[in-house]
Amino acid sequence: MKLKAHTLFAYFLFTSLILPAQTIPFDPDVISGKLDNGLHYYVKKNKKPKNRAELRLVLKVGSILEDEDQLGIAHFVEHMAFNGSKNFAKNELINFLELTGTRFGADLNAYTSFDETVYKLQVRTDSVALLDQGMLVLSDWASGITFDPEEIDKERGVVISEWRNRLNPDQRLQQQYYPILFQDSRYANRLPIGDPSTIENVPPRTIKRFYENWYRPELMAIVVVGDINPEDIIRKIKANFSRLRAQEPARNRTTYTIPFHKGTRSIVATDPEASFTQIRLQIKQSALENKTVDDFAERLKVSLYNKMLGLRMYELQQTSNPPFTFATTSYSTNTGGIDAYSISAFVGADQAKEGFESVYRETIRALQYGFTSSELERAKKDLLSAAEKNYNDRENIQSARIANNLSYHFLEENPVLNAGQYLELLQHIFPGIQVQDINLLPKKWIDQDNRTLIITAPEKVKSQLPSPQGLITSMQEIEASKLPPYIYQTANKPLFDKSLQVGAVLTETVHAELGVQEWILSNGIKVILKPSPLKEDEILVQAFRPGGHSLAEIEDYQSATAAVTLANLSGLANFNSPDLFKKLSGKIINVGPYISEYAEGIGGNSSKAELETLLQLIHLYFTAPRFSQQSLEGYRQRQANVLTNITDNPYYYFANLQSKIKYQNHPRRQGIPSLEDLDQIDLEVAEAFYKERFSNADDFTFIFVGSFESKDIQHLIEKYLGSLPAKNRISTFRDLKVVLAPGIVDTTIQRGQAPKALVDITFHGDFEYTPENRYHFASMISILNIKLRENLREELGGVYGVRLNGNNTRVPREKYKIGISFNADPKMVDTLINTTFKVIKDLQASGPEDIDLQKIKETQIQSRIKAEEENSFWMAQLKYRYQNDLPLTGATFETFQNKVKALTAEEIQEAAQSYFDFENRIKMILLPEEEE
Repeated sequence: MKLKAHTLFAYFLFTSLILPAQTIPFDPDVISGKLDNGLHYYVKKNKKPKNRAELRLVLKVGSILEDEDQLGIAHFVEHMAFNGSKNFAKNELINFLELTGTRFGADLNAYTSFDETVYKLQVRTDSVALLDQGMLVLSDWASGITFDPEEIDKERGVVISEWRNRLNPDQRLQQQYYPILFQDSRYANRLPIGDPSTIENVPPRTIKRFYENWYRPELMAIVVVGDINPEDIIRKIKANFSRLRAQEPARNRTTYTIPFHKGTRSIVATDPEASFTQIRLQIKQSALENKTVDDFAERLKVSLYNKMLGLRMYELQQTSNPPFTFATTSYSTNTGGIDAYSISAFVGADQAKEGFESVYRETIRALQYGFTSSELERAKKDLLSAAEKNYNDRENIQSARIANNLSYHFLEENPVLNAGQYLELLQHIFPGIQVQDINLLPKKWIDQDNRTLIITAPEKVKSQLPSPQGLITSMQEIEASKLPPYIYQTANKPLFDKSLQVGAVLTETVHAELGVQEWILSNGIKVILKPSPLKEDEILVQAFRPGGHSLAEIEDYQSATAAVTLANLSGLANFNSPDLFKKLSGKIINVGPYISEYAEGIGGNSSKAELETLLQLIHLYFTAPRFSQQSLEGYRQRQANVLTNITDNPYYYFANLQSKIKYQNHPRRQGIPSLEDLDQIDLEVAEAFYKERFSNADDFTFIFVGSFESKDIQHLIEKYLGSLPAKNRISTFRDLKVVLAPGIVDTTIQRGQAPKALVDITFHGDFEYTPENRYHFASMISILNIKLRENLREELGGVYGVRLNGNNTRVPREKYKIGISFNADPKMVDTLINTTFKVIKDLQASGPEDIDLQKIKETQIQSRIKAEEENSFWMAQLKYRYQNDLPLTGATFETFQNKVKALTAEEIQEAAQSYFDFENRIKMILLPEEEE
C-alpha cells in the first residue's frame, strides 16, 4: 500500500529534495526546546489514549557516574523518588496517584541503567488539576526528593530484595564474563544493581551527594506526549523547571567508553545450577552515526542483513538434526559508545563445537557469496509492509511509544520520525539499496581483533565443552575454506488453489448495544462480527469450541499436546515452514491453531488488505495441515537440549515440584516435560489427534473485530468458512478431575546456593461462576495487591514485589484459585508469611478502608476507559461472553460503571471471607541449601 492520495504531493516534494547528506527529518508535530538552564523538553499532541498524557523525566545519569562509595546509589536514588519529596511526603505520591486511577508499575515506574535514569508517569488530562499535579511530580523528582533517613532505612530492604531477586545462575555467570566483556572500562564494576553491602550501610549524605551532583537541568529532559495542548504544556514546563540550578561547581559529566582491543578475549563460565549451554562471539565496531539520510540508509542495510541471515538460521533450525537449539546473528548498538556484531548459539553440550561452527559457517557463507536478490526483495517487502501498516494506523499510535522514542532521542540521538516520514524514507531509500551493498557488511564487521568469545554452561558438562582456542582455530579454518553458496529455494506454488463449495449466511442477529452482528452459516458455524473504528488497519480473529486435549487418552497425552507445535513446524498445504514464511513475506498476517486442555481454536490478526489470505490460512489449517518426521526429530533434539539439565536450576526444580504437589501427582500435571516424555511423542498419533479436532468445524464460533464492514467481507466468510467441512455434531470436553490438593499442605524444599527464599501460597475452592461473583473476586484481589505492597514492601522492606493473582473457571468445573508469591531474605520468611496472613484476616474482619475502595474503583473506571480504545479488549469481551453464554449487555460501559459505583466494602469483605479458607491452602517454600 502506498501513501494515501492527499499526502502524495507532500511525498513527492519531500523525496525530490532528499539528499544523502541531508539531516534525517524531525517529526514536525514535536515541539522541542531548551530552557536557559540547559534542560531540554519535547512535547507532542497525540490522541491515544484519550484524556491521557505520558510524562517522562529523562536523565543522562546512571550507575556509570557513581563514586567508589556509591555502588548502586543511582538506582537507590530512583527508589527514593517514590518515598518522599517536597510536595508529596513519604507515600503520599503513590496514594494520590492511585486515587486518580494510576496503577503502580503499569502507569508509574522508573528504571536505572549504566548511562541513564528514566521516570515514567501517565496522568489524566481531563482535569487541569491532575495534569498540574503530574508536572509537579516530575518537578519533585528532578529537584525535590527529601531523602528522609527513616524512609532510606526502609527502602534499603526493598533495594536489597530487588538485588536478591536477580540472584540466579545467569547472574553468577554474568559476574564471571562481564569483566572480560567490559575489560579496561568503568562498566566492568558499575552494574546498576550495585553492591549490597553499600546499600545496607551507605549514609544518607552519600546518597544525597549523588543526587545533588548529577540531577542537573543540563542532564535532564522533560517529555510530554498525549491528549494535551502543547503550548499550555510548554508554559507548565517553564513554570516548573526554569528555577532548577546545578550545584556549583558542577562536576564534569565524563562520557565513558569501552576501548577496542587486539585479538580475541575469551572465557568459559560455568555454574552448577546453570541449565543451558550458550556460545557467543561479539566483535566490537565503531558506532554508526545516526544523523543524515545516508546514516539512516546504513542502518536500514543492517536491518535487512539481520532479517536475511535470520531466515537462513531458521532454515537450519528446522532440519531433522539441528546443530543448535536457537541461534542468532545481529548487529546492534551496544553499551559504552560502541556497536557490536554478535553471533550466538544455544547448543547441546555434546554439540557445542558443531553448533557454533554451523552458525559461524553461515556468517562466512554470507561474507563469501553475499545474499541473493530474492532474499533482499523479501526482506524489503517485510520492512515496507510494516511501515505501511504503521502509517495507516498513524492516528492510533500509543503516546507511550512516542514518549519512549523521544526519550531515546535525548539520550542517544535516535531519529524522531512520524509514521509518514519513516515510510517516505523507506520508499526513497529502498530502490537504491542493491544486494551488493548488503554483501559488503560482513566484510566490514568480521575481524580478528576486538573479539570476545564467551562460553556459558552447566558445570557438570565442562569437560564436554570446546576450548576457546579450539573454537578460534575452527573459525580460522572456516574462514579459509571455500564454502558452497547458499541456494535460495521456495515452493513456486499458489498458497491456495482449492475449489470450494461456497456456503451462505442463513440467519443474522443484531446486537445493537455493542454494534455486533451474529451470523449462522449454512454449515452451522457461528460468526460474530464487530466492526470497529479504533484502528485504521487491524482485523483480529478468534475461533474456539470445547474439547481440547482433555479428549486424548493418557497414553496419547504427549502426542496430543505436541500436535499443534508439530503442525506449525511442518508447514501448511504445499509449503514447509521456511517456505511458508517466504510465501507470506510482505504480508501483515499472524495466525495459527491451538489445542488447550479443554478447548481448541485458531487465533490471529491481519491488515485489511490481507484478510482473504488470513481466511485462506484458516481454511488450510482445518483441511491441509502437514506433519513431517523431520519436524518431529528436530523438535525432539531441540527440546532435549533445553530439558537435559533444566532442573539443575533450583527455580525450575521448584516449579516442577510445585505442579506435582499441588495437583496430587496427577498424570497431566507432571510439571516440566522429561526426556522420556519426548520419546512418547508419536507423529501418527499427533497427526490423527489434530485432524480429529480440526477435520470438521462443527460447533466452532468465529469472532472478528476490527477495520471492516460486515457486508464487505461477507462473501469471503461464506467462501472460506462456509465451505469448511461440518458433520452436525456437538463438541464437548472431558472432565479430567484435575484438582488442587485439599486441606493444609506445607512443603519446604532446600535447594540452591543463592541466599534467597521463594514463597508460594495457594488458596482454592469451589466457586459460583456468576458475573457478580467474578467482579467481587477481582476487586478483592485489587485491594489485597495494595495492602500487601504497603505492608510487605513499604513497611517491612522485605520484598521488592508481591505477585498476587486470582482466577476462577467454569470449565471443567466451577473453581477459584488465588496465588501469592514473593522472593525474600530466608531469615524474614516467617515474618512475611505471618504478615501476609494478617493482612488477609484483617480484610476478612474489617473489610477495606474507604481510601483503598476509592482507589480500586477509580482504577477500574480509568482502566476500562483506556481498554475500550483497543480492539483486543472487545475481542476478549466477546470471546468471554460467547464461551460462557453470558449476555452481551454486560459488556457495555454503562453496565460496568453502575457495577463499580454499587461496589461496597461489605461485598469485598464477604469475598475475602469466602475465598480465603485457611483450612484449605497450600504453602510451598524454597530455601537455599545452606539454610537450616
